[in-house]
Amino acid sequence: MEFLKGFIDHTTPIMPDMSKFWKSDFKTVKKMFDMLSDEIDFNNFTIYSKWYTNGVKSNLPFLPNNPEATMVKTDNQFLRDIISYLHERSISVGLMLQLYTYEKKGWENIPDWGDGEVKHVAGTDVVVADPLDSEMPRRLSQLIDEQIKLFPDVDYVFIEGEGCDTSAGFLKYLKKNYSALNYSGKIKGYCNELGIQLKENWSEEGFEILRDIDNRTLQIAKRVLSDNNFKGKYGWVYHAYSTESQIVEQIVKDKDCLLLPWAYFGCEDRNSKYYRTRIETSKKHLAKMHDLGYSIIYIGDATMGCNLDYEVIRELYNYCKGLGFYGYLAMGPPDIEIGLRWQKVTSEMVRSSRELYKELYK
Repeated sequence: MEFLKGFIDHTTPIMPDMSKFWKSDFKTVKKMFDMLSDEIDFNNFTIYSKWYTNGVKSNLPFLPNNPEATMVKTDNQFLRDIISYLHERSISVGLMLQLYTYEKKGWENIPDWGDGEVKHVAGTDVVVADPLDSEMPRRLSQLIDEQIKLFPDVDYVFIEGEGCDTSAGFLKYLKKNYSALNYSGKIKGYCNELGIQLKENWSEEGFEILRDIDNRTLQIAKRVLSDNNFKGKYGWVYHAYSTESQIVEQIVKDKDCLLLPWAYFGCEDRNSKYYRTRIETSKKHLAKMHDLGYSIIYIGDATMGCNLDYEVIRELYNYCKGLGFYGYLAMGPPDIEIGLRWQKVTSEMVRSSRELYKELYK
C-alpha cells in the first residue's frame, strides 16, 4: 500500500488569526488544494469536524452551530464538495473527532470536568465532559452517528480523547475517590526523565480509569461505524509520550484500528534538557507499537509550533517512512492565506514548512 502523506485542518470554528479554512467558501479552498497539490505530492487531507468546537451543522442539542461557519451556511455541503473534489484527484479524506471537549453553551446542565482552558484558541468557553456520566455513551453514539451519516463517503474516521486525562476534573475525581494513590517506580522514573510533573493522572488508579474510559469510547465508535456499514478505516489519536502512550495497547486491542500518536515538538523549548529525550522516547514508543503489529500514522508538525525545528520534522518523517509505517500526517496545511497556523507562527515559517514538505512528500 502507498504510504499515506497528508495535512490536517478544521471546519470547526477557531480564532480567525489561526485558520480561515472554516470560514472560506469552496472555491477558495479548492484553490488552496490546487496550489498545494501542484507543489506537494500529498494523498490525504484530514479535517477536524469535531474539535473543541463543532465543525458541522448539527441537529444535536449539545453541539452549537456557529452562524459564521461555512458548514452551517451551506448545510454541510462544503465538506461534501471537498470530499468529492479530493476523491476526483485520488486524495483520500479523513475526519478527526475529538470527543471529550465541548462548547460550554451547548453543555449547560450536563456534568463536566471543568474548564478546558482553550478559549484563547477556540474563541469560546470550552468544557471537558465528564466521561463517567451515564448519558455520555448515548451522546457519543449520537455524535459519531451524525457525522458518518452526513459524510458516508469519507475514507477514515479518527477518534481523539484529548483533554480527559489532564483535566482538573479528572485529577479532583481521583483525589476524592481514593484515599491513597499508587505510583510505580517505572512511571516515577519515566516522568522524572521527561520532565513531567507526577500528578494524579499518572497513578495506577488513574491509568485504570483512563483505560476503561477510552476503551469504552473506542468500542462505541467501532459499533456505530459498523451499524452504518462504514467501509473505511478508523483510528485512535493520542499523545506520543503522555499518559495514554503508557496504556494504548490496553485501550486499542483491535489491530485493525490505526494508531495516530502525535507530538508537536515545535511547541516545545528546544533549549530544554528534556527536548531531545522526549523526541527519542516518542520514537521508541512508535517502534514498540509497530513491533506489536499496529499500523501507525504519525501526526507531526507543519504550522503548529513557533519553535519549529525542521531537522526534527525531517528526522521523524524519515523515521516513520523508514520503519514502514502506514503514514504520516502534518498538522496544518502550509498555506499562507487560509491554512491552519498556531499562534505566533509567521508567514515565513509557513513558507519554510511548505518547502520542507515539498521535499519530504516527493
